[in-house]
Amino acid sequence: MQHTQFRLNYTEMEQAQAGLSDRFALLALFPAHYSFPPEEAAALWATDTAGAAGSLDLLQQRRLVERGPGRDPMYSMPDVVRRLASEYLANRPDLSPPGQERLITHYAAVAAANGEGLPAHIAAITDVYDALTLALTWAEQQQRWADVSVMARALARFFYMRRMTNQYRGILMRGIYAAQQTRRLDEQAWYLREQGSLAADSGDFDQAIQAFEQSIEICRQLGDERNEAQGLYEWGRAEAARGHYEAGRHLINESMDIMRELQHGVLQPATLHDLADLSIKQGLYDQAQREMEEALNAEIDRGDLRAQAETLYQLGELAGDRGRAQQAADYYLRSLVLDRRLKDRRHGGMNLAALGLLAALGNDAPTATRCWVAALALLRGADAPEAAEVDRALDRHLGAARQNLPPDAERRALAEWWGL
Repeated sequence: MQHTQFRLNYTEMEQAQAGLSDRFALLALFPAHYSFPPEEAAALWATDTAGAAGSLDLLQQRRLVERGPGRDPMYSMPDVVRRLASEYLANRPDLSPPGQERLITHYAAVAAANGEGLPAHIAAITDVYDALTLALTWAEQQQRWADVSVMARALARFFYMRRMTNQYRGILMRGIYAAQQTRRLDEQAWYLREQGSLAADSGDFDQAIQAFEQSIEICRQLGDERNEAQGLYEWGRAEAARGHYEAGRHLINESMDIMRELQHGVLQPATLHDLADLSIKQGLYDQAQREMEEALNAEIDRGDLRAQAETLYQLGELAGDRGRAQQAADYYLRSLVLDRRLKDRRHGGMNLAALGLLAALGNDAPTATRCWVAALALLRGADAPEAAEVDRALDRHLGAARQNLPPDAERRALAEWWGL
């Protein structure tokens, strides 16, 4: 009886809108429990958004789709309704293939627009994840390799940013196979570089270097200097990670030479920080300082105050480790000025803790006390784990005399160092 009633509903749907029963059935191509906006239904039905919205309203009136809350409409199919729609599709084998084709095209376009791993891109891929992975499988079955490569690349960035290592490894394999089928050398180079980075992160440096070399060779064939430089940089990082510091430095410097030429002498601060880390591991402290200061200048040019504050803090640590107390204090104070502008209590507390240690080592007990009291207040206010270490430093520094600190010691310290 229920089946007969449902068949009658198809007739009524056709009377309400020609083709509405086919549109209803095609919604079963979306994954179970998937919520979709009118734009995705429009892609599935090969219509415009207004036409899709009208059909969805008619289906909602018949309780065949449900509309979720919120200003932006999102629709879904109840499980029992979806089963009936799937039955309809099974009896109409002509409907599913073109519907799948249209969804592959749609989600490949979404992937192409959101494939760089930026926060907005990750959010966009999250919204369509279930449908995108299903479309990827269809594209593989239909050997639409260019679309497979595009979708796999976006998912690779998604899995990498989400630290989903197994899924990341699997999607890279699917992506590079697709890129090989299309003979897109630029795509192959990208996937090889990603595979190299994954192997390096896993400690398989021989496999990583093999992948980097292949990626770099392809980029050189294509004349793609930017991605050649990126491959050299990643290879250099892998060499450094396994303790081959000189080889790592050589490769990163080679990458830097290319990037300087491409970017009119401007380098990415991250590259300079990596070089500074290598210099420190090799005991080249003056060189490390120059590289960190060059990174600082690049961050100043960009107006990135938070990055400047962190680089100044690192320069202070480097100077302090070398016994250059006054230079270290100058760096920490410059960093602290930026922390105040950013209202970054945790980083400000770390700078004050470091200044307190410098003062204690220089036998300036009053300054050490004021720095640590202010640091402790800021770190506790930021719920930072470093607060416990500063608390212990004050105990060691003052001992029982800590109980005799004036009641307004914290207020005065914060007024002096934080401007409160």
